[in-house]
Amino acid sequence: MSRALPEHPNLDHLRRQAKALRAAARVGDADAVSRIARYLPDAPITLSVAQLVIGREYGFHSWPELKAEVVARTLPTPQRVAALLAASVEGRVEQARRLLTSDPRIAGEDIRTAAVLGDGARVRALIDADPATATTPDTDRGWPPLLYACHSRWHTIDPARTTGIVEVGRLLLDAGADPNTGTGGSPHADSYRSALSGAAGVANNPALAALLLDRGADPDDHRSLRHAVHHPDHACLTLLLAHGARVDGTHALSAAAEAGDVDAVRLLLETGADPGWPLTSPAPAGHLADRSVNPLVAAVHAGVAATTVVELLLAAGADPNPSTWDGVSLPRQAMRRGAIAMAAALVRHGAIDDTSVVDEFLGACRRADSTTARRLLTAHPELSGKLSDEDLMTFVEAAGSDSLDALNLMLDLGFRIDTRTDQGETALHEAAYAGRVDVAALLLRQGAELDARDARFGCTPLCFATVGSGERPTYSPDAEWAATVRLLLDAGAATTGVWIQDKPPSDEVAAVLAGYGITGPNDEDDAPDTDPPDPQVVRELAGRLTRALAGEDLDALAVLLHPRARWGSCTNRGQVLDWYRARHESGVRAQVRDTLIQGDVILLDMVVREPPGTSWPPGPHTLCQAFQVVEGAIGEIRGYPTVADAMAAL
Repeated sequence: MSRALPEHPNLDHLRRQAKALRAAARVGDADAVSRIARYLPDAPITLSVAQLVIGREYGFHSWPELKAEVVARTLPTPQRVAALLAASVEGRVEQARRLLTSDPRIAGEDIRTAAVLGDGARVRALIDADPATATTPDTDRGWPPLLYACHSRWHTIDPARTTGIVEVGRLLLDAGADPNTGTGGSPHADSYRSALSGAAGVANNPALAALLLDRGADPDDHRSLRHAVHHPDHACLTLLLAHGARVDGTHALSAAAEAGDVDAVRLLLETGADPGWPLTSPAPAGHLADRSVNPLVAAVHAGVAATTVVELLLAAGADPNPSTWDGVSLPRQAMRRGAIAMAAALVRHGAIDDTSVVDEFLGACRRADSTTARRLLTAHPELSGKLSDEDLMTFVEAAGSDSLDALNLMLDLGFRIDTRTDQGETALHEAAYAGRVDVAALLLRQGAELDARDARFGCTPLCFATVGSGERPTYSPDAEWAATVRLLLDAGAATTGVWIQDKPPSDEVAAVLAGYGITGPNDEDDAPDTDPPDPQVVRELAGRLTRALAGEDLDALAVLLHPRARWGSCTNRGQVLDWYRARHESGVRAQVRDTLIQGDVILLDMVVREPPGTSWPPGPHTLCQAFQVVEGAIGEIRGYPTVADAMAAL
């Protein structure tokens, strides 16, 4: 059964459908019970379950997916354009595709949308009509069109657009765009963006990167190379090196080394990059003289997978005895990670061999070498009593990456199931975050504490699993988060606080949670329906709020805030006002572009300009603040990158 959304869907109507389905199922209506059982047999009859069923019936994987589609169809045109641009250059490919599909007309809205989508004909027409358009920055990001084209991901979303995006780049350069266009400020700043770093580093568009380099783009912008090295095809990396990009000082070699990328390391070393030569001037521990990370230290930290990389770096002249972050020598680090060949290579190239029987024992455990581990215990019966807290923490690290045989061996040899790291994480936390269902099952069978809470976040392994499913750590490519979440829930894991608003689970895991009656932070499953505030009151508040923030009038804002107003870590009116006051005094300025009302929430679409040196990105950026009306006042404030993100979260 699948239904088509109406041309102009209404989210409130869909919410009412879900509530009606829940109500009918609770009184035993056969049709309602059957509809829920089709997707979630034996699930509790909750609002989140009903919402998931409604989403599935309309052809979406989850309720959040359905909400996002409705938002994409109902946003005002300026917000749809802003959302499309943000998704296109920030890599949110599904959102970008959904926004364009819901309203293809926004493709030709202005030169920015034409640039990210590779519409050469549209860009040519706009330049012909006004040549200044080719180089004029917009008011949202302060980006000229070339930066939008160079950061566009549409060549990966729709490969047929690749040629068009390159053609757009050519048209803009012919019209006077500078191939070295950037956002201003220091290239070393995290917020800095340039045309080349977008094409070669962020978007991995070799054809566009080649065009920029041929037109004179500087390959030594301190960003392009260190981002390009992360792409497995090495096309942009090769281009940059061929045009003379310098490696030293970019962190590119250390990034490739830590990833165990042999081909990338070879390419970089062939240019004469510093593999970690003996220092000729002081440097921080674990770093080279240019303050970049020592690639040999990074490679050893990666363990067995980087053994060949270590050998390459040593052959190129790397100092086998560098200072390290924790003061532990490289042979010891390699041995403790089970990388025997790596440790041997280090010693063969002159590293001081200070490895101990403890290091050898831990390494044997991590590579599941039962014979060696037991031999060492027999020869050194005092060994188990000599293991430090740091040694014992190896068990927690192993739970996230080592084989099931290694974990079994460590448990058999006396490693404690309840071992914690300095941050209070257990092996079950680590296995859950990595989505390692087989390891989590082993730990539970051996008596791991199901609801242990870590010291940093106060979160349980189930919470770590939901967060891991959304963040998808790259070191766990074969993760099974949905199965891990089911395992923990079936074992009786506590469900309070397992869905973190700023770190939501994947759609698949969200569906699993819904099947167990676990709601997201915006789902009020069994809360009684309350009357919404008077629309006229909300409209009046919206007008007064807009004027107060646009005029930077904190006295006017104070009158609008509820005494228990909340914003981030602020929990009352005074703290919220102090936050706004501190931002203003630090030089932050915000321009309100538009005001929208969604039920009891006022959305202010703003352009924020941060002064250099703040913790926020300098230069203009978009921000949408959502102000929820409670008891005739502003009760809660939330922040989102765009209006689309805010509306999807409501």
